[in-house]
Amino acid sequence: MRITASLIMGALMPAVALAQCVSSFPSLEDFEGFTVGTPGTLVNNWTNLSGDDIDWNVDANGTPSQNTGPSADHSLGTTAGKYMYIEATSPNFPNKVAILESPCYDLTGASDAMLTFWYHMYGAEMGSLAIDLMVNGTPVTDVLVITGDQGNVWRQAYVDLSAHVGQNNLRVRFRGTTGSNYTSDITIDDVRLAKEPVILGCTDPNAGNYDPLATVDDGTCTIACPANEVAVEIQIVPDNYPTEISWDLVNGSTTAVLASGGSSGTTVCVPENACLVFTINDSYGDGICCGYGNGSYSVFRNGVLVATGGNYGSSEQTVFNCPPGFSCSEALVADTGQVYTAPTLEFWYDFTPPETGAYTITTCGLNTCDTKVWVYDADCSQITLSDGVEGATFADDDEGGCGLQAVVSANMPGGVLHHIRIGTNNGDCSQVQFEIIFNGPVVGCMDPGSCNYDPLATVDCGGCCMAPGDPNCPDGPDLTLNQADLENSIFLTTVNITDACAPVEGCTRGMGQRYVLRFSTRIDNIGTTDYYIGSPNSQPQMFDFNNCHGHAHYAGYADYLLFDQNDNAIPVGFKNGFCVMDLNCSDGGTPQYRCGNMGI
Repeated sequence: MRITASLIMGALMPAVALAQCVSSFPSLEDFEGFTVGTPGTLVNNWTNLSGDDIDWNVDANGTPSQNTGPSADHSLGTTAGKYMYIEATSPNFPNKVAILESPCYDLTGASDAMLTFWYHMYGAEMGSLAIDLMVNGTPVTDVLVITGDQGNVWRQAYVDLSAHVGQNNLRVRFRGTTGSNYTSDITIDDVRLAKEPVILGCTDPNAGNYDPLATVDDGTCTIACPANEVAVEIQIVPDNYPTEISWDLVNGSTTAVLASGGSSGTTVCVPENACLVFTINDSYGDGICCGYGNGSYSVFRNGVLVATGGNYGSSEQTVFNCPPGFSCSEALVADTGQVYTAPTLEFWYDFTPPETGAYTITTCGLNTCDTKVWVYDADCSQITLSDGVEGATFADDDEGGCGLQAVVSANMPGGVLHHIRIGTNNGDCSQVQFEIIFNGPVVGCMDPGSCNYDPLATVDCGGCCMAPGDPNCPDGPDLTLNQADLENSIFLTTVNITDACAPVEGCTRGMGQRYVLRFSTRIDNIGTTDYYIGSPNSQPQMFDFNNCHGHAHYAGYADYLLFDQNDNAIPVGFKNGFCVMDLNCSDGGTPQYRCGNMGI
């Protein structure tokens, strides 16, 4: 490999006059003057060498593939900032080489010199990044080699160039090699060459061990917290609408706000044993990833990552260093016949009905403040939290007939775990009391052939069953998904996104090359009445108007979620449903509603 690299370098040295060499130092290239593309437009005498396998690309707003690449640049720390990267999506793996060459640097008269740069090498099948030099046309290979997954963070690297001071034509080559699969995007930013010695130390003036003489940060910076306290660092990478972001860090036991902010993070010292609740909000309700920029957030406690994300709705909450009850995955156990008291923050309980029957979960008569109740029967990893009732199996927020109190009455199957989430509106309650009441078995029609069959009924209603066609049968449209059509149509493809509306409307995370999961569905109406799609003109309340493409989207679109093989929800950019159109008409008429009605 080293011989091959040297041959490539020797054969591919571009002929650039020495007058073009950089002679003013320190010299910093942050790539902000470059133009995004594949490979994009490179300026300032940076060059993609020919003769290798692939190119380095100019990019912003996150690389196309999931689980690899950064979500923001290093210079600005935003989705608008630019960087250079190697796209590892097929056919760019395995072991595909890309070489990016810097302009020449004139080190005449220098007594010291060093190179620093920031790199991002995140991905399970990561390859390698090597730094080579061309010194007056002579290759010096592998002066620095970085291999393997380095985590989802920007890291700084340095090269001591003191051995080459006095040279008038030195070039730096970034030789990236992709790994065994697509999760091996390699990214660089903020390439700096200076006539300075390499002095390792902490370069953060806010750190307790700041070294004013250090020229390269060695990663040892520490926040000096008092005894019995630890540092919590909050990092925010905003999307394209930073003013919509707000967050707070709260002591879960005392409800005291320890820190809060907007589109930027901070570091704060907190009591070592404090129960911590981090909440990030988006006023528009679309999170900070991935429709309008690939924003993200990360929270570190004592240097350990405890929370990260970005693809949420109005808010997302993470609980850490807390006793049971503060999160779904570590809930307290609840049963019937007892009044429970939850603190003001949202609290979680697990309830498994001992038998199938009718149950009531209620705060009525126990509180005077505004309460909420959510009940979920899905696994915690599959629950998408919302301030509203959306996403819950059962929920109530002032609609249960008990004023500001919440009450859920539901028929529940015995032996099935249910997660109960107790909360309050805008911190109205200092605590919330609730109880679970068993109302007895479910009385209903137990004949599966009847139109009003109740699968949870254990006591027959005695003559209440109705045969199909009975005019008293429950009336209305009844939609069912055709599973076979979905399974037979699904496929994965790679698409080069050039339509600027695609990320705005949530079709993809961003521009450029993206993985797209395509499928179609057939939803049959097996009910007794029509399902009317309507018209944007006569029923505007049934449509959402998107200003990017300038056409109406049917608000009755089906939502969908993707899960990995471990049943964990995968955050993805997605179209808010599908083109809904008539396929068959019950009266034998001609279908009227087609994709053209929505401009799709």
